[in-house]
This record gives sequence, C-alpha cells and structure tokens, in this order.
Amino acid sequence: NILIKQVLLKALQKIFIAHIYSISSDTYNYIFNVGLYYAITYFTFLIVYYFSSFIVDRTNRVWVYRVATLIRCAVVIIMIFFGENLATIIPLAGFMYGLGESMYYASYNVIKQEMVSRNTMSRYATGAMIASKIFEIITPITLGTIINSTSFEKRDRKSVV
Repeated sequence: NILIKQVLLKALQKIFIAHIYSISSDTYNYIFNVGLYYAITYFTFLIVYYFSSFIVDRTNRVWVYRVATLIRCAVVIIMIFFGENLATIIPLAGFMYGLGESMYYASYNVIKQEMVSRNTMSRYATGAMIASKIFEIITPITLGTIINSTSFEKRDRKSVV
C-alpha cells in the first residue's frame, strides 16, 4: 500500500517535471524552473519537517498523518486540474509537495517507531528499502514498455511496413 502511494507520487512528480520541459522555451528556462521547483520543495520539506516534529510529538500522530495524506491528495488534484497551466504555479506546486511530504514523513516515522519493535526494526527497514528499490527499478521499465507498445508512432510504422 505504501509502495503504491510512493510510486504514484514519484510518477506525478516526474510527469510534472516532464511537463515543465515540454512547455519550456529553452534549456536555461527549463533548468531554472526545475531548480526552482526542487529548491522550494526541499526548503519547505526542511522547515515544515522540523516544526511538524513538535506537532507530532504533542498531538495525535494519526491525525497529522491523515492531514498529510489529504495534502498529498490535494497535490495530485492540483496537478490534474491545472494541466497545461501547471508550470505557471511552480512555487505553489513545490510548496504543496514539500508540505505534504514533510508532514507525512514526520508522522510516519514516529508511528513506525511505535509499531515496530527495536529487535525487528533493522529487518523491517531493510525489507522495506529492498522492496522500494525493486519497485523503483521495475516500475519505470514496465511503464516505459507499456507506453512504447501502445504509442501511436509505433502503430503508424507497422501500418506503413
């Protein structure tokens, strides 16, 4: 379940970056826009993660986790509804993504520490990392194969030959 969420958000982030590339007039503009997006995302993550650690410590961790999940859903909705105009709100998209990720991981890490015993934490962390990395390798290859096999350009070549 967590892997599917991660793949969805990573895929949306890659699609957003590809969209910035498709509407950028030149390479420098593209590099600037992507750099701006990542700078705002990571700066927001750094600041909000620090302050949400205090909130998670003093409140119900599950509620912070739920709010973070709602923010992450809002990021997906923003990316869907803005579509072509998404590149005009690069700072907002970076801020929202950083906000959702920081609140999510601040609460997720605390909940994980509470639910998994110290004895099994290393096995859990290793297993989760291995599964995540395998999924990160397989997913782009699978999606690339699907996109390549269903592309219109390939169908046109077959009909000509």
